[in-house]
Amino acid sequence: MTFLVGTILLNSTYRFQTRFIDRLHKSWSGIKAAEATQKDFGSGQEWVVTFKNPKAEANKQTVYVFYTLTGTYMATNFTGQ
Repeated sequence: MTFLVGTILLNSTYRFQTRFIDRLHKSWSGIKAAEATQKDFGSGQEWVVTFKNPKAEANKQTVYVFYTLTGTYMATNFTGQ
């Protein structure tokens, strides 16, 4: 389990820095994943990886990246839902 969490954190950080960073304020550059947790949603469990940036706007300081339990990317948002 620990290896999988580490792999998901690394992959998520890489994806975040290469795919999403250009859509966000430049202060997000270099931000690493803060945590990865499994959450239950209506469709089942998913990995939710959070990125936190205290320099961002108040309602956009946390970005949530969602993955299946096997690590396939699903979505990204600021709400965690």
